Amino acid sequence: MTSETRDLEEAALDLGASRLRVFFRITPPFLAPALAVGTAIDGIASMESYTPTMFVKGAARWRQRSAR
Repeated sequence: MTSETRDLEEAALDLGASRLRVFFRITPPFLAPALAVGTAIDGIASMESYTPTMFVKGAARWRQRSAR
């Protein structure tokens, strides 16, 4: 977080906002882009793990059906 965020927090506190209100009104908008990128990267990583698993699972299921 930047010094700009800290300045906004201090200004809000000087104007009478509670610490809880300052946190929920100022911090999340600054963190939103980072959370969005982190979520996208995690989603992509989980998709990469899902595909090989489904290939292996699908092959095993096909072998069971052909053996009948």
